[in-house]
Amino acid sequence: MTRKIEQVVGLKAEIMPVVAQSLDARIRTLESFKEELRVMPTDQLVAGYLKVRDFDTRLKQLKDAVRAELVDPERGRIFVDETVEVDERGHRYLMGSDGNELLAQKRVSLVLNVEKAEEVLKSKNLLEAAQDQILTVPNSEEAFDVLRDVLEVLVKQGRQDLIDRLDEVFAIETKINPKKIEALVALEQLDTKDVAKMYDEKVTYALTASNRQREVN
Repeated sequence: MTRKIEQVVGLKAEIMPVVAQSLDARIRTLESFKEELRVMPTDQLVAGYLKVRDFDTRLKQLKDAVRAELVDPERGRIFVDETVEVDERGHRYLMGSDGNELLAQKRVSLVLNVEKAEEVLKSKNLLEAAQDQILTVPNSEEAFDVLRDVLEVLVKQGRQDLIDRLDEVFAIETKINPKKIEALVALEQLDTKDVAKMYDEKVTYALTASNRQREVN
């Protein structure tokens, strides 16, 4: 790392606590603003709302940027920083410069992988049993015309041309239904090993302040 880059990094490290203090001061100002709402002149109330709205948007953007820096799967600080602590549940802890500790709470969920699920279900001839059929109407105006025709011929003899039109204007899609997969397991047509192959594990981290008791040496 060059001397110039070191200076820039050092400057940014010094600026961040100042930014945090500035944000804290602004939040306190907003709290004062809230207490005065009922007696505030309308024009000031409008101006204040627009400023708060803009501040809220910018604050959310900053929060999202900081969060991404902390939890990015490839370069997030909770993964690469040498000071991070990990407990037996996979939760991660980082200490702030002010002595407050950040908790990155590990959350694991299962997400259906459609391609894997179709592969498993096809191998057991159970794909149709695990699917829902979804009706879509690509052209609603044409569909209404067809439906009107159907109403007119309900009391008449069936028409093949009308059946053909129905096939043209209505498209049937299929979608795997996780509840039907559960039903197939209950019927012992699938086992838990089959189901495990259909899902991908998704790991996310919820960031919050840590309240754990630290050991004092």
